[in-house]
Amino acid sequence: ENIHLELPVTREPLPADWVAATVTVGGLRGGHSGMDIAKGRGNANRILAEILDGILKAADFKILSLQGGTRSNAIPRQAEAVIAFHPNDSVPLTEKFNHLAEEKARRLASVEPKFTVSLSSASRPQPDSLALSPESMVRCLRLLTEIPNGVRRMEKDRPDMVATSNNLAVVRSEKGKLKVLSLQRSSRMAELETLTREIAVTASQLGASAATDGLYPAWEPEPDSQLLGHCLAIYREIFAADPSVHITHGGLECGILGAKLPGAEMVSLGPDIENPHSPGERAFLPSIARVHRFLRELLTSFP
Repeated sequence: ENIHLELPVTREPLPADWVAATVTVGGLRGGHSGMDIAKGRGNANRILAEILDGILKAADFKILSLQGGTRSNAIPRQAEAVIAFHPNDSVPLTEKFNHLAEEKARRLASVEPKFTVSLSSASRPQPDSLALSPESMVRCLRLLTEIPNGVRRMEKDRPDMVATSNNLAVVRSEKGKLKVLSLQRSSRMAELETLTREIAVTASQLGASAATDGLYPAWEPEPDSQLLGHCLAIYREIFAADPSVHITHGGLECGILGAKLPGAEMVSLGPDIENPHSPGERAFLPSIARVHRFLRELLTSFP
C-alpha cells in the first residue's frame, strides 16, 4: 500500500554572501523493496536525511532542494540535496560531513561496497534561490528520519522471511511542500494497516497530510493448503528434489484475487531471478525451462 505524504514548507531568500553545494548519495545496490528489503541494503533517502541531520548539529546551513528515489517498489539508490551556507561555516560543515560519510561507509561496507557520498565544491547559488526556513528544514529532516523504513517484523515460523516492511521510496521538494512516498508490504492485513497508520500519525504530528492508494491485500500463508501439497508432490516426481517454497509479503496479485475469491487456494511460481527493479536485474535461463515443464505437468495432473 502506498502512502503519499505532503509537508507544507515555507521558504526564504538566502543571504547575499552565502554559497551553495550539493550533497550526493550514490553507488547503492537498490533492488526490489519486497524481495531485497531484508538484505541490509542502504536506502539513499534515509542516508541523506541522516547525514544532513548530523551536519545540522555542527554547522549552520539551509536546504534549497531534496530529491531521491524513482519508484515505490524500488529501494532508492541515489539521492541529493542542494544546501547553502556562509563561507565561514565551510570548515566545520565539511569536517562534520567527512566524519558522517566515513561512518556510513564503514557501517555499510559489507553490503554496499560501492557506496559513495560526496559534497561538491561551493559555488554561487542560482539567482533568486529560496531556502527552506529553519523550522521547515527541521520538520522535513524529522519526517525523513522518524517514519519507519525497512523490515518491521520477520515471520515467526520462518525467521528468514519478512512478514512486514516498508520502503521510504521517493522524496521530492517543491516550492511550497515536501512530497514523500512510502510503500508498505505485509503478509498480514492487520499489520499492513497498523504500519500505514503509524506512518500517517507520525506525519500528522509534524504537520503533513497523508493519502493512500495502490492497496494490495495481504496474501496470508496457508502452509497446509491442498494445492501446495499437490504442487510439491508433482515437483518431487519430476525433479527428484524439493522446490524452494517461500512466504511472500511482497504484494502479489494473489492477494487481490484472494480478497475477491474467499477460500480459493493459490500458489505463485516463477523462474530464479536476482535484483529485480534494479539495473542488475537478471533471470537464470535454465530455470525458465524448469518452470515450463513443471507448469505443464501440474496442469495435466488435474482431472
